[in-house]
Amino acid sequence: MRRLVLRSVGLLGVLGLISQPLSAQERFDIAVYPYATAQRGEWELEGLLNFSSRGTGAFDGKVAPTQGQWRFAAEVTRGITDHWELTGYLLGAQTPGLGLEYAGWRLRSRMRAPESWRFPVKLGFNVEYETARPAFSESGFKYAEDLSPAWGRLTDLVRSGRPPMTPETILGDDEEKTRNFVLAMHERARGIGSILAHLVDLSGRRRLLDVGGGPGTYSASLVQQTPGLSATVLDVPGVLKVGILYGSVARWLGDAGWVVAVRAAHRRPDLQGRPVTIVGSVARVYDEGGKRRADLELQIINQEGQPSVRGFATVEFWH
Repeated sequence: MRRLVLRSVGLLGVLGLISQPLSAQERFDIAVYPYATAQRGEWELEGLLNFSSRGTGAFDGKVAPTQGQWRFAAEVTRGITDHWELTGYLLGAQTPGLGLEYAGWRLRSRMRAPESWRFPVKLGFNVEYETARPAFSESGFKYAEDLSPAWGRLTDLVRSGRPPMTPETILGDDEEKTRNFVLAMHERARGIGSILAHLVDLSGRRRLLDVGGGPGTYSASLVQQTPGLSATVLDVPGVLKVGILYGSVARWLGDAGWVVAVRAAHRRPDLQGRPVTIVGSVARVYDEGGKRRADLELQIINQEGQPSVRGFATVEFWH
C-alpha cells in the first residue's frame, strides 16, 4: 500500500466546540521537527520507539491487534542543501503472538525558506511517501485505498486540468471516504498533538480559533493541557460532523474502551453559531473475537429539534 501525505489547511465551514481530546492509536513515530533542516552533506541517524498498553486484542479486518504492541522506526536523514533534507524510514512492529514483523518504509522530503528571503514567518514544506503493510496502517490504509484510483489517473488531470476525484468526495459528499479521511487525519495528528501541548504555552488564554482544524485533534490536546481554555474549530461540515460524533463517543466511553468505527449520514445543514445537541443510545452489546463490543445509534439535533445527522458507532471495552 502506498500513500502520499500532505499537511494542508482546510476550508471554512460550520462551527464546532471541543473541550476534551479524541482518543486514537499512536503511530510509529511521534516527533515535532524543528524549523532548521540538516546542513548540506550532513547525516543524521535516529531511532523512534513507542508502546501501546491498550488497544485491540484481535484483528480488526486487516489491522493487527494493537494492545501490547511495540512499534519501531529507524530514521536516516541526509542534507541535500542547507535548506532541503531527505529522510528514509524503516518500520517494524512487535505484536504479542505474532513476533517481530516488517511493517513498511517511508520517504520524507522537508524544505524551508532561506533566511535571506526575509519572510515575516518561518515557512517550510514537508511531504511524505509511505508504503506500509495493511496490518499496521489503521485508518490511513483505508484513506490511501480511496486515493489510489485518483493517483492512477494523473495523466487525465494533466490533459483536462480537472482532478480525477473532487475534494468534495472526502469532505462530505461520500460518507465512507469522508470518514476514512477524518480518522486518518486524527490518527496522524494524535501523537504530535500530545507533544505540541507541552511545547506551546497558552497559559492565561481563554479562547482558541482553529481554522481548517479537521477533527480538532491539535486543539483538543491544547485544551486538555490548558485550564480555562476553550477552542472553536472551523472546517467543512462533512469533516466536522464526523469529528464531533467521534469526540462525543470517546468522551462518553472515557477509559472504559476505544472507538472502533464511526459513520455519519447527513440529513440537513446546520447553521454556523447555532447550538446542536448530540443524543445516542446503545443498540446492541455483543462479544466478537473474545472482546466485548457495543453498537451505538447517534443523532445530531439542531435548535429546531430536527435531526441534521444520523450516526452509528462501534466501541470496544477493555474488560
